[in-house]
Amino acid sequence: MITKENLQLGILHFKMQRWAFRSAPKSKYNSMGQIEQSPEEAKVHSSSRDTCLNTHYLYGLGRISNRGIFMLCVMLICVALTSLSVYELRHAESDRGYVLPHPEQVVEKDSVKKPGFAVYGRNVDAGYLKHVYLVFERLGFERRNDSDWDVLWAHMYPFRVLYSSLKNLKPHQKVNHFPGSGYITQKVDLATSGIPYIPVAFRIPADLEKLFEYAKVKPEALFVQKSNDHRGVTITKVKDLNLKAEGTFVQEYVGRPLLVDGHKFDIGVYTIQTSIDPLRVYAYNGDVILRFCPEKYYPLNPDVLDKYVVGDDYLPTWEVPSLRKYYIDLGFSMKESLNAHLRDIGKDPNKMWDQIDDALRHAYLKTEPLMIKSASNYRSKRNFFEMVRFDFVVDEDLNVYIMEFIPPNHQSVIAPYSSVTTS
Repeated sequence: MITKENLQLGILHFKMQRWAFRSAPKSKYNSMGQIEQSPEEAKVHSSSRDTCLNTHYLYGLGRISNRGIFMLCVMLICVALTSLSVYELRHAESDRGYVLPHPEQVVEKDSVKKPGFAVYGRNVDAGYLKHVYLVFERLGFERRNDSDWDVLWAHMYPFRVLYSSLKNLKPHQKVNHFPGSGYITQKVDLATSGIPYIPVAFRIPADLEKLFEYAKVKPEALFVQKSNDHRGVTITKVKDLNLKAEGTFVQEYVGRPLLVDGHKFDIGVYTIQTSIDPLRVYAYNGDVILRFCPEKYYPLNPDVLDKYVVGDDYLPTWEVPSLRKYYIDLGFSMKESLNAHLRDIGKDPNKMWDQIDDALRHAYLKTEPLMIKSASNYRSKRNFFEMVRFDFVVDEDLNVYIMEFIPPNHQSVIAPYSSVTTS
């Protein structure tokens, strides 16, 4: 039975147990090995045993009950989980590179304004720009009819008609042409520019005397007469040329062209110019486009254009037997297929590609000063870029000649197997 005195001693012992255990006198033992205690000591030790039941001694903390140990463990687990959560949160923020936004700052996905593009040209909804629209849509752009656009895709040269709208563009706005790019894409300007790798050409009627002098030096030379619309091209002698057709030019015809299975062809190389000052141009080396004349070259008949002029109905690579085995059966690109064929017939394709790279450099370096001068009329030269396809013809000795430069959105439809356009 616990008396009032025992209870008071137990409470005192609970509050001062560390002192009690450290200051307790040493026990005395009798001859029988039993502890000798006075009645008062027996009462104290009895109450001590009652109050110390179900306790454990922890270094630095003294004795703690089982419940106290349980609560201590729960507190330690909570601290550990909190520390782990803070660590994971900071790690996630550092991986993303930014601080996670406050819930009130989160913007709904549908409310984010999409980038916009505008189109300039004749009958732009007639279908000939559907591939352009498709690319923009896949990139997340939406078409706009106002001035709040990010990219202007001009099918026609825009700087004469839209000069007032384009001279003060915002820094983020881009136009798919450079001012002065006509120096490259206009056939007359290109042919008579004096750029290496371009066959000799003469303006009509301004360069008639030069044409006659050249024909005397090379009486066997054949010529083609061209205009910017690329229509009515035929091989002829000087005496049969229309020397009164203004706006045209006469160019020496490249004889002895390289043939594959008897067909003449041209090579299209794609480039993109992103800056003119400094000049920065990229050429796509992943592939080229090969276009073959539908009719075999020999016997040559100037009246049959399909023998020597690549038109809209050109013969695709996979219908040329010597290239089909590489392009279809082995999955080569057009460029790789042509390289493999040239090695099969004992020719080194690197000679051809090195000349093409050099021709690209000469073409852009020649026109750079003219384009810089044209772009000086605008607020910035950094609002423009230009995509151009260069068409080359190669002769039997793998000598390369530039035929024309074509912006991709001006070209005719390309057959669906072409990896250049589908990619």
